[in-house]
Amino acid sequence: AGSGTFTVTSLDTFSVNAPIVMASTLTLDVDGTIANAENLTIPDTAVFTNGTITGSGTFTTPASSTTSVQSTTLDTVNWDSQGIVNWTGFSVTITGATFTNNGTFNANITGSDSITGTGVFANANIFNDNGTATTIVSVDTISNSGTINVNSTVLDIRGNLTNTGLIDIDSGTIFTLNDNTAHDFDALSSIAGSGTFTVTSLDTVNVNAAMVMAATLTLDVDGTIANAQNLTIPDTADFTNGTISGTGTFSTPASSTTYLQTTTLSSGIAWDSEGTVNWGGFSNTFNDVFTNNGTFNNNTTGGDTIVGTGSFVNAGVYNANNTGTSSINVSFTNTGGVIDVSSGSSFELSLIHISEPTRH
Repeated sequence: AGSGTFTVTSLDTFSVNAPIVMASTLTLDVDGTIANAENLTIPDTAVFTNGTITGSGTFTTPASSTTSVQSTTLDTVNWDSQGIVNWTGFSVTITGATFTNNGTFNANITGSDSITGTGVFANANIFNDNGTATTIVSVDTISNSGTINVNSTVLDIRGNLTNTGLIDIDSGTIFTLNDNTAHDFDALSSIAGSGTFTVTSLDTVNVNAAMVMAATLTLDVDGTIANAQNLTIPDTADFTNGTISGTGTFSTPASSTTYLQTTTLSSGIAWDSEGTVNWGGFSNTFNDVFTNNGTFNNNTTGGDTIVGTGSFVNAGVYNANNTGTSSINVSFTNTGGVIDVSSGSSFELSLIHISEPTRH
């Protein structure tokens, strides 16, 4: 009881061998170890700087509590946080345990710090990334059924993510999937904001249900979008080195501008482009039908091709603005579209070459 401070120093262990309720008015300061933490009800203020929380079962912190973690280890005991957790710096380690945020988790770090380990980080309510440097979440499994707010810099996800909640990415910030693995975006997934959503080169986003990305976002795909038929992209999307796969038709809206460079359209999914596509260089592979119902700009600078087992259907406007020779080496059909070849540019279809300004 009381309103003072209960301290566990660095080499000490507080073994909670039976249920103990600490007065809410106390402060708990743990630099050592809390063992059998499942038996402990903490006060409204707790600090786990360099501390270890261990036990079996579930350690529950109440809705009224504010807990600070820094260089903290959660070991073999699950943590159900109903209150506020402030992560103030250095790495937090989750080993053989699940941390579930049912309250508010604030990443207030000032360095490129990480949540790491072999455990699970489950966000079921509010996760605020307020860090002034890159925030890294690098545990085996990550789930979001609540809201992730990327409020500053970069939130770097380095674990298998399953999402059924909201990811809100502020202007000038980046949410990146960066674990060389697959991530599942299931029903109820939503991506909002005006920042950048990045999929790195060896990562795959499985869009398992209809998902709309806010028009104000930027989508940057260096990896793979699977089940792309379920995705509505934002107004700006960059598929440099990216792969688009799935079944059915991937549709990009009239308001969108999409960038292609070393991009692959996989067999099994057609692409209906209603917006603008800018081909910036290098070869692209079309293994299914690409239909241009908007504007396709060939802005390449030399020796670039579109290859593959698919086809190119032009029903919109194709602008050949290239400064060197580029070619479309898949079946090309012009169905009432316009082909505009700028002065000094070329339009080459296999062995057919048009080298002067023309409109068809």
